[in-house]
Amino acid sequence: MFNIPPIIKEFRPELNGLRALAVLLVLLYHLEFYWIGGGFLGVDIFLVISGYFISKNILYDLQKGQFTFKRFYTKRLRRLFPALIFTLIVVLIAGYFILTPSNYERLGQSSFFAALSLSNFFFWQESGYFDLDAIGKPLLHMWSLSLEEQFYLFWPVLLVTFHRFFRKYLFWIVVGFLLVSVLLAEYNYDIDSSANFFLIPFRMFEFLMGAACIWLERMRIFKTQFVKEFILSAGLVIMIFMSVWTTNFTRMPGLYSLIPCAGAMMAIIGGQARISSRILNNGIALLIGKASYSIYLIHWPLIVFFRYWKIEEITLIDQLTLG
Repeated sequence: MFNIPPIIKEFRPELNGLRALAVLLVLLYHLEFYWIGGGFLGVDIFLVISGYFISKNILYDLQKGQFTFKRFYTKRLRRLFPALIFTLIVVLIAGYFILTPSNYERLGQSSFFAALSLSNFFFWQESGYFDLDAIGKPLLHMWSLSLEEQFYLFWPVLLVTFHRFFRKYLFWIVVGFLLVSVLLAEYNYDIDSSANFFLIPFRMFEFLMGAACIWLERMRIFKTQFVKEFILSAGLVIMIFMSVWTTNFTRMPGLYSLIPCAGAMMAIIGGQARISSRILNNGIALLIGKASYSIYLIHWPLIVFFRYWKIEEITLIDQLTLG
């Protein structure tokens, strides 16, 4: 039942719409719309999507006998790093004219770590993501991109190894790592909640929940249109509800994170529902989804520089303008 299913490489436009939802949640949160206190969960949704796509692409290439590490990493570098490096250069140039010398020095340090995909370690050693000082860090959002890049670095090695030697048990291996990661996050929360937020051992379960969808979406129970309609609609409700209900003080990442991530899983599994998929599969959602990486890269530096320049609290007009 849980053998690796035949992997079909197919275009899933509704998952671009899911990316759009994720980036909009983050954007609204960073613009400080008070009613979206858990908009940062958009990052969690991104991680589930990444885990699904990366794992599925690797397994597809393995089944076709065409997977190579060189090909995989070259593709990742070409897709991610040109826009990343361009953003770092633009932010450094703008920061030179806007920031104070001490803040510009810190910007230079954070850009160095971002270029090395180590931003999450850099900001873990500083104050937390939700601290007031965060508004003076134009590259704070790079922590999640570094997290993804670290996942891309070691997960292919593990997945290829498990596929070669333990193929029949691969689903249960994914589930086992998932459970270890989420329990580790729950245990460590009271010890170092900042490490929980920034470091991959405590976030790994979110990627793996996406990977688990590869098996779950092939289960017979999820084949009927009625079930697809239901789970996609329920998944969207769960993600939006959690983004409104959650606050900076909610115990996350940890067991509570399973709820919004389960919503993302439901959206992936039921994404091809004929009717409710129109929420995600429409012109506006697809446009935002395709641009989600670029939007994510540039939105936070714009907000930081604007607030740094203006000094006062941003108004509703400012929020709408920046949005």
